[in-house]
Amino acid sequence: MARTVIARLSLPKAADWRPSGADLLYYQESDDNIFLICVGAGPLPFSYTTPLVPICSCILDAISQIASSKEAIDIFRKGPSDQELFENALDLVDLYIQHVATVAYHMNYLVLKEATIGYIKRTINPLLTLQGERDGGKTKAIPINDNTLRGLKRRFPSADLPLVELLEGVDTDFSKLRRGMLLDQRSRLTPERLVHLPAESKDLCTQYKEAGKRLRTAYKSGDYKTTHESWDQFKDHFLEENFPQLTHAQDIEKRGVSASYLANAQLAWRYGYKPSYMKKLVEEQKSKS
Repeated sequence: MARTVIARLSLPKAADWRPSGADLLYYQESDDNIFLICVGAGPLPFSYTTPLVPICSCILDAISQIASSKEAIDIFRKGPSDQELFENALDLVDLYIQHVATVAYHMNYLVLKEATIGYIKRTINPLLTLQGERDGGKTKAIPINDNTLRGLKRRFPSADLPLVELLEGVDTDFSKLRRGMLLDQRSRLTPERLVHLPAESKDLCTQYKEAGKRLRTAYKSGDYKTTHESWDQFKDHFLEENFPQLTHAQDIEKRGVSASYLANAQLAWRYGYKPSYMKKLVEEQKSKS
């Protein structure tokens, strides 16, 4: 499995890797394992290595246990095939590898940020508090909590502290990226994407109209009867093969459901909002353009 996902992502071998000033993933093989190596560039460069074989094994075992459980079989009416288990585990390992660089980069900065916060709270502030007791309260401790270093700049406003801005900026930006991986869809609707919502909605609407048109043509012709047991079976196969990107395609035939509604429903699903609110956002952006 590790070799399969490495081939899918086209990761280079360690022997072929050359520094290029960018964050890179590559791999190295041993007799009994494959190691994923992440090299991070930037103000605080780093290197992170983890063995993939035990990770693949743990993921496959967990997915097998869940998919073979009574509850899962009650839902899907059957147990999974070995190929289905492998494909699902492969997808998760794929996401794991893609997420490694984000988390490793973030952790490299977060460790320094938290170590600095701990040092201030454990070493510096006790000394400042002691000095304050000696000078009648003139000396104040640094106003700092467990989450931010910004109090350091407030305490020493004349000091040039680019490191504070760097650590805070990286923490904020990469926290958003990691929430996106955890399917916090709302973090994906950035100001840049918000501007392009009308175009996204229009494109999806066109695709839903085309899917509906082709389904109606197929139904009227009756040709599906020679290849499928039922219309529903044909429809499922047709939509999966021709419009896999349309998440709400099964609702095309519902009475009173328009293509524009389905487009906004898909956007709402993508970004974590209700369709009615997504429609409002689309209209607001249209009025601004």
